[in-house]
Amino acid sequence: KGRRDGKLHVEYSGYAGTQSAWRSLDLLNRDEYIRYGTALITNAAADEGKAPTLPGRFGKLNDPIYPGATQTYAQTDTDWQDAVFRSAPITQHQVSLSGGNERSRLFTSVGYFNQQGIMLGTGYQRGNFRINSDHTISKVFTFGQNLTISYDEKLNENNGGGRSQIKHIVHMTPYIPVEDPTLLGGYRGPDGSDGSDPQNPVRIALQDQDNTQRIKFLGSAFVEAKITDWLKYRFTGGVDYVTARQSLFQPIYNESFNARALAGLQDNRSTYTSTILTNQLSFDKTFGKHVVSATLVAERQDGKSTNLNGTGSAASNDIRELAGLISSSLGIQGGRSENVLFSYLGRVNYEYGGKYLLSASFRRDGSSRFAPGNKWGNFPSVSAGWRISEEAFLKSVPAISELKLRGSYGLTGFNGIGDYAWQVAVSQNTNALLGDARTQGTYFDRLGNTDLKWEVTKMANVGLDLGLFSNQITFSMEVYNRQTDGLILNQPIAPSIGYSNPPTVNVGSMKNWGYEFQLGYAKRSGDFRFDASGNLSIVRNKVLSLGPGISPLFAGQNADFGGFDITKTEAEQPIQSFYGWQVAGIFQTATEVKESPTQANAKPGDIRFRDLNNDGKIDATDRTYLGSFLPKFTYGLNLTASWKNFDASLFLQGVQGNKVYNGVKVLNQGMLRLFNASTDVLRAWTPTNTNTDVPRAVSGDPNNNSRTSDRFLEDGSYLRMKNLTIGYSLPAGLLQNWTRGTLSRVRVYVQGQNLLTMTKYTGYDPEIGSRFNNTLASGIDYGQFPAARTLMAGVQLGF
Repeated sequence: KGRRDGKLHVEYSGYAGTQSAWRSLDLLNRDEYIRYGTALITNAAADEGKAPTLPGRFGKLNDPIYPGATQTYAQTDTDWQDAVFRSAPITQHQVSLSGGNERSRLFTSVGYFNQQGIMLGTGYQRGNFRINSDHTISKVFTFGQNLTISYDEKLNENNGGGRSQIKHIVHMTPYIPVEDPTLLGGYRGPDGSDGSDPQNPVRIALQDQDNTQRIKFLGSAFVEAKITDWLKYRFTGGVDYVTARQSLFQPIYNESFNARALAGLQDNRSTYTSTILTNQLSFDKTFGKHVVSATLVAERQDGKSTNLNGTGSAASNDIRELAGLISSSLGIQGGRSENVLFSYLGRVNYEYGGKYLLSASFRRDGSSRFAPGNKWGNFPSVSAGWRISEEAFLKSVPAISELKLRGSYGLTGFNGIGDYAWQVAVSQNTNALLGDARTQGTYFDRLGNTDLKWEVTKMANVGLDLGLFSNQITFSMEVYNRQTDGLILNQPIAPSIGYSNPPTVNVGSMKNWGYEFQLGYAKRSGDFRFDASGNLSIVRNKVLSLGPGISPLFAGQNADFGGFDITKTEAEQPIQSFYGWQVAGIFQTATEVKESPTQANAKPGDIRFRDLNNDGKIDATDRTYLGSFLPKFTYGLNLTASWKNFDASLFLQGVQGNKVYNGVKVLNQGMLRLFNASTDVLRAWTPTNTNTDVPRAVSGDPNNNSRTSDRFLEDGSYLRMKNLTIGYSLPAGLLQNWTRGTLSRVRVYVQGQNLLTMTKYTGYDPEIGSRFNNTLASGIDYGQFPAARTLMAGVQLGF
């Protein structure tokens, strides 16, 4: 906000830097790939008693990479990670003006941010404008407003053939060149003589364009009336408006095996409008040692969204609009949804003598997203605190500057679902065939659920705050227990039921409990200042029940990972625990295979899985819980220091004890068929290399060595230096002499982000979220981008 000193203040801040991937994987080079591919195919043929049929290219490596080229395949060794990942610039500029007097304050700013992605074809830029003001027009009335307008544009990662870019990068053949001027589009991929079919990730990044443009308007205004010294009324009205357009263009190309005969276009336009009206009455009064404050709130929030999506094909790469598409390919779909949320809140805070604290609130929310009879939810809460340090018996202990005991219990509700999730969904498409004619058809898209209701979380916590030596040392701890009832999830259903999407249901209860600790230290000595703060969080989780008639929930299936389930959610286990087979080693001899529980198609060199139910065979009933994506604990350390005009800060973040299912390892060590792979496959089992944990290389994976198992489950713990900053501010006296008061502040700094990561995880990055916001697939690495290591320099100016 603006200042009340009657002056205009101008500030500028900006930085520029570069980003790059902090890690790359060790993949096979050309010669290693040919050696590995030969073994992979030869072993598969030997299993069938046949002579191997190697890719034709393996015997023609001295051929030119394309007609007329002087370079041969034997001279080509493409590092596809280097071809796709890059050093990318990042810049930001921000200018602000602020000022005011006793009656009015104003703040306004304009900014621009540009970040090219570390992967070709990705990036983000944003321009923004902001203005805030508040005005006192009398002893009674005050009004103000906040307005932010922004425009941003994002270049999204494009998925060629439904596969992620990471999959194409790690699978792409190393002796294939990036470019081929003799082919339509100018890029090259494998053909039939290469025996493999990944797509050229450089072509996908540079030619398949997926662009999202968005304009956002976020504003609010308020008027406040000071009825008495202890009673105020405020009315606030706000609007959040977003309009977006996503344009996808996939041109005609031919990179040998993979080709596209018609260009594909998709144009998706959407709008979202949310309005909020809030009435708030506030009471704040002191009666001797008694301090009482109370708040009453009545609020209505409306949301409306629309979307219009057009798709189709074009016979030319010059056609970039829907109007030029082949009419028979054109498909138009649209939708509209609305929701409303009514909220009523009452809260009372009481304090006596600065020592005893009590607060109680009651919230009632009504959401249109639930069926009649389930729309309303009631959410009370209560908290209490005792400042023990204010008691007479502790006043005589100077070392204790603060000691407070606190506790609370309350309920919260969750309604973050689709606007019509409780209703049966009906969709239309243009794919139905009646005779030889193509016509529009209607089908049920999702089952309804009239029993859908609020997800309710009950939370109780007890905490302690301690300050020593005038708060030079601070410590706080909290113990909490949180239980969620009516957990909202999408319940998987059998495809045979005939619905495209699963119903949204309340599936029982889940419990989270844990501990949080914070420790701080502050030192002041002349021109030197030092602050350190650390935090530690311990959390545990268990599903209490899934509700009557609801079977365990499986998730994480992916065809590239063998199509097996990866997580399972059921009562008495942590939510979405990793679930699969346990590895017992590698078969060394045919006798071991024969004397072990039956594994169809197993041979020496294949993985031996544990027969957990001791029925003499390995099947789905031998799967078990393998671990959780939830960490044992998380921690952080923040250090700041300054001396005279120098300053520095350091932030470390850590996660310990969580598991990550390394899907990228399945891709580059699963050995399902001929693709490029990790250099670890060079350690694959052979009769002369038996001391290894990598199974034999055999195309087709007849033993399902790549099935979901602890072979691909890794320790996801890490410690990362998230931020390191070193700055210098020019002395005020020097600025006064040099600029005659024009400049009031000049600070320059250098900053690094993600400079150091310590982890045993072997994928691109250990910070794994969930895929497509699937809450039952967290901790599965389907192709996580490596984090960007950033180096930049910046300046801050005050006028």
